[in-house]
Amino acid sequence: RTSRQVDPQMDQRQNYSVGLFGMPDLAVGQSSEDAFQRIRPSHEFATDAVIALIAFPFVAAFNQHVIAREDSTVRMLRSRRGGSSD
Repeated sequence: RTSRQVDPQMDQRQNYSVGLFGMPDLAVGQSSEDAFQRIRPSHEFATDAVIALIAFPFVAAFNQHVIAREDSTVRMLRSRRGGSSD
């Protein structure tokens, strides 16, 4: 076996990782448990907020159509298709 010489620039490039869509992988390097614990509550809140913002229109439409028995959803869909909008 021959010993290979290590190019310092090549060594630095090996530590650089490219993630999804050519974006740099931000998880490279040392992980900090302290930073994780500081960010976690706001990350969980943001996750719950996004889920609520996505779910709210579906719950409202279900309430309007099934529970309140209003046909506003049907009328909106009918008018988009070009039908009569009573």
